[in-house]
Amino acid sequence: MLLSSSACTQKRVESELLNTQTSKNDYSQQIRLKNLSSEVRSNPENPVGFFKRSVLYLELSELENARNDIKSALFLDSTKGEYFVTAAQIYRKLKRIDSGLYCINRAKRLGYSSPGMLVSSGEMLFILRQYDRAIADLNAALEISPTNPEAYFYKGLVYGERGDTTLAVSTLLTSIEQSPEFIDAYNKLSSIYIRQHQYPTAKSLLKSGLRFAPNDAYLNYNMGIIYIDTKATDSALAYFKKAIFFDPTLYLANTNLGLNAYKNRQYLEAVNYFEEALQIEKRQPDARFYLALCRENLGSAEEAIRNYQEVIRLGKPFAKDAEAGIARIQQRIARQQRTITASDSAEALQADE
Repeated sequence: MLLSSSACTQKRVESELLNTQTSKNDYSQQIRLKNLSSEVRSNPENPVGFFKRSVLYLELSELENARNDIKSALFLDSTKGEYFVTAAQIYRKLKRIDSGLYCINRAKRLGYSSPGMLVSSGEMLFILRQYDRAIADLNAALEISPTNPEAYFYKGLVYGERGDTTLAVSTLLTSIEQSPEFIDAYNKLSSIYIRQHQYPTAKSLLKSGLRFAPNDAYLNYNMGIIYIDTKATDSALAYFKKAIFFDPTLYLANTNLGLNAYKNRQYLEAVNYFEEALQIEKRQPDARFYLALCRENLGSAEEAIRNYQEVIRLGKPFAKDAEAGIARIQQRIARQQRTITASDSAEALQADE
């Protein structure tokens, strides 16, 4: 993509402003943390200091510190529903869903209710596939806060899991109407339209999302999927690389880059992409299978067989192809051994003569 010099300058200025704002935010949070820590030390019997610091630790993604502080707050005062809700949000981030829901229920028993609590409950119930309970809590959140975008978003996810795509799309669109900057909704909606092969609609959504969040890895990844499906390979590769740049853990982008390299017989490059993807998520039968194919084509028989064996352990959909790959390598090795044996025999006969 070619940009005018004025456009490049504008992008550079925006980048500098973003970096400055980020630095200011980081500095502000560290000042807040220092002040709250001083408050906790000066009054360790006051649960409020621990509570406020746990909220800040949660914002900073320092989850163990957040958990320790909220436990201290609850030890000092277990009558505050908002303390249990914050504990639930921390446990959700720690992927301890049962503990999170336990804290939500404790808050409910204390008579506490808020849109944030009900949305958190709905999300966790969705994860546990308790869809009826999830919808009930999300509807309750919308009764209190009718324009809550997250409540609509998780309702859309529930409808999608139940197979009601029309209602899922409608609810997700409502989520965007309530909050045009809600990036998760753009990603989910675009994924639905991509599965339906409605690429212009999906692309339009992603472009709208990218205006708000150009550095979002999943928006860039989904745009790459559209270009892969529509045979615009160069554009797809550019978006996959951007996705990895913004989020190195997005292993599916590495897998797609590896598949393209394999298709073009660039086996060493493909190996690098597949190995990167498998370091992040080992249980990828497609990445593991194509890694084995690359190893086989590069003549690394032992490594190829090890990877084929791992594919077989993972099961479908590549298990039979992996078995065929092992058989192919073993046949090749057997032929080579027969050739060597025949050559040795010929040399022996010549020596006897």
